[in-house]
Amino acid sequence: VQSELDVWGPPADATSRSTLGGALLGLLSKFAANFASTIDGKGTGNLRGPGGSGGGGVVGGGGVGGGGVGTDELYGGARISYIFSAIFAKSLMSVGPFDGLSDEEIRTTICNANG
Repeated sequence: VQSELDVWGPPADATSRSTLGGALLGLLSKFAANFASTIDGKGTGNLRGPGGSGGGGVVGGGGVGGGGVGTDELYGGARISYIFSAIFAKSLMSVGPFDGLSDEEIRTTICNANG
């Protein structure tokens, strides 16, 4: 437990205000970089901090070495692409253009479009 605490550094009350600001900026920068690489599909899956516990952004397994991209599910940008190209496209194609419209409503719309 002590080694995990040492990774985070000294207690906050033992450091100056400027040191705390720098530490916060560093943590936010690291989180933003890890989050961006996760969305791009090339992240390390470590969004939780120095301990690396929990796998953070890994969707489906630890991959090689427990901290990388999982190999059993799509990850990051690849997952987003799959959702739009396969799932959303299939759902959109299953909707009929005239579902819920009567012939009279279609005729009226065509007449209104012609002026």
